[in-house]
Amino acid sequence: MNWPRRHQVDRSLCTATAAVREARNGGDFIAAARHLAGITPRVIPAEEEGRLVYLGVKSALRLGPEPALMLDIGGGSVQLVAGDRDRLLRVTSAPLGALRLTERMHSSDPPTRRQLARLRRTVRKTLREPLATIAELEPRSAYGSSGSIHARLNQSARSTK
Repeated sequence: MNWPRRHQVDRSLCTATAAVREARNGGDFIAAARHLAGITPRVIPAEEEGRLVYLGVKSALRLGPEPALMLDIGGGSVQLVAGDRDRLLRVTSAPLGALRLTERMHSSDPPTRRQLARLRRTVRKTLREPLATIAELEPRSAYGSSGSIHARLNQSARSTK
């Protein structure tokens, strides 16, 4: 089955990020995508991932002249990006993706207070340096960009109705 031809797509671009970049079986995933969908994902580094986050937010929102923080939570990592309306200022990344944390924390469902406290400590410790790097630029606003953030916002909206 060749997805691009079947859907009359002239050109497609598929990227793979931290979850595939760091997975032991990342090569197997890429081979399976090529075989099953006819698409070969391009594995991109964290800096490129951050650049794409910046471009996506910049195209959707009107950024001001002051630095803004853009946060993207993926499966394997979180990207912290600083930029303004004219340029990308800084990209930093931390291994705190939703899937990675879920696998690492081995929490019950729902998590216990102790598990949540451990998760908070892990996140604070891991984000200390990346956040300090971004804080130097004194961002005036923050934007979330990811399926993880979107899903959480939708879940919160449903629970308040």
